[in-house]
Amino acid sequence: MKTRTVSQREHTAFLMMWLEKHFFCGRAVGPSSNTQALAEALSQGSAIPLGKHLLGSAYHLMHQIGVKLSKGEPIGNPGGPWWFITLWLNLHMSKVSQQRIETKTFPNIESEENPSVRRRCRSFGEAVSAFPGCQFTATRTAEYFRCFYNGLSEEMIIWHPYQTAEPIFELPVCFDFSTHKFDRELMDVLIKPGILPANFFSGKDSPTYEFYCPSAAARQLGFGQLPIRVYFAGQAKFRDGLTSSLDYSRLCDLVPDSSTIDLNGWLVASFATQQYKLLWAEWKQHLFCKSPSSYCNILDPENIDPNAAV
Repeated sequence: MKTRTVSQREHTAFLMMWLEKHFFCGRAVGPSSNTQALAEALSQGSAIPLGKHLLGSAYHLMHQIGVKLSKGEPIGNPGGPWWFITLWLNLHMSKVSQQRIETKTFPNIESEENPSVRRRCRSFGEAVSAFPGCQFTATRTAEYFRCFYNGLSEEMIIWHPYQTAEPIFELPVCFDFSTHKFDRELMDVLIKPGILPANFFSGKDSPTYEFYCPSAAARQLGFGQLPIRVYFAGQAKFRDGLTSSLDYSRLCDLVPDSSTIDLNGWLVASFATQQYKLLWAEWKQHLFCKSPSSYCNILDPENIDPNAAV
């Protein structure tokens, strides 16, 4: 509306477009009613955990891609938050790609006088958004595959963005830089297994869920890395359809209670036990049954193994 205040219907319409096109990046790639129920709840001021919905969508997207790759089918356009996965990879691989996140700048869109002027980044999200892109080539793909196959050093991948003597960025507000801790509610969600909603858009596919298992990345959270435990195995089916809110409530009842855990004296101490290292060595042999050069030759026919020239 050009003259009066924004109505709830107009607010809902804007949120529908934002959620579909920019947040969850649905298959429609345009205006649709897929997120209407979620947009209406948000416009009415309901407390919706968008972080859980976004993470569930990212998990479900990676599952769909993995199924198609294993069957040798074309990926097509499954829809999903590719942008979120890209930002996470940029941050996780920032040391490998030799990107200094503290020096990145971001467009100063808040400035009405000159919005083209850039300012220093105020969060990790803004910093990784400013990473320069590169052209996708077979050679670059083979190089990255070799890195993942052979493994990266702990100095390159084990780092805790928020556990620094001086804060790099002033955001997020849910992190207290004086105590180096997230607020209790968020930390409670981070450290325990959980249920993530997935495929919750209105359509022909029924809503489902994904499992969140923090034990798979305990070192990234600053804890000791034990062998991965799939907490919900044997308690619930994987990605079963949800027909009612009661089904989802029953799943949430399986989430363990962490109210008795005292994190006041918790300090960052990331390490990996020998049992985990043996587990990962066996899992790596299961994933890759050939030498890295054979895979790199498939990805890049012109690949030259640097070790073969010796």
